[in-house]
Amino acid sequence: LSNRLQEKGRLKEALATAQESVQVYRELVAERPGLHLPNLAMALSTLASRLGEDGQRVDAVKAARESVVIRRALAKEQPGVYRAKLALSLNRLAYYLTDPKEREEALACARDSLAIREQGNDRSDLASSLETLASALLREGDQDERAEALRHARRAVDLRREVALGNPKRGNAPYADSLVKLARILVEDAATAVESRECVEKAIELYRTVPEKAQAVADCERILQGNQLPLKGV
Repeated sequence: LSNRLQEKGRLKEALATAQESVQVYRELVAERPGLHLPNLAMALSTLASRLGEDGQRVDAVKAARESVVIRRALAKEQPGVYRAKLALSLNRLAYYLTDPKEREEALACARDSLAIREQGNDRSDLASSLETLASALLREGDQDERAEALRHARRAVDLRREVALGNPKRGNAPYADSLVKLARILVEDAATAVESRECVEKAIELYRTVPEKAQAVADCERILQGNQLPLKGV
């Protein structure tokens, strides 16, 4: 329910529903932990997203960490059932660990999530973990880490492109998002700055196929018009 409310833009209701869900499952876990712990982990992961969207990063980290702890224990007992869910929680935790003091934890979570998803066959999930790891590497990263981040970002774009080619309705927006993330890395190097602009232009083309991404189109056009990226041939 929280996810459906979020999709409809009813963010405050989505957050309240997620908080209520966690409370309900905590009470159920107290009675029958073996039965309800997986549901609590799911509810905590959802709550982390809602809190993050509401700007409550610290609380989002707390919820995501608890989800990881539960799912790690579950995955140890039943890896075939819970490893994919653990990867989701790890990726979500890494995404919200943006404080400089949390960098090493963010990198560890992102790498663990990626390692699990490398063994699966979901290209969208794999791309998400690659993007999260790239972002973590870029935060105060050295030259080698930035080069690694660029490799992961390029691979994520390739995976998103494959998904979009097979299913444009599902894949165009994430593909465009991935291109913008890549562009932000490329623009920092004069040798790849023109490619950066081309990524943004392609992202605009893709966003225009998704009605709800009108703001993303405007944001990208503002980047180009503001000369924040070089013109082709310059």
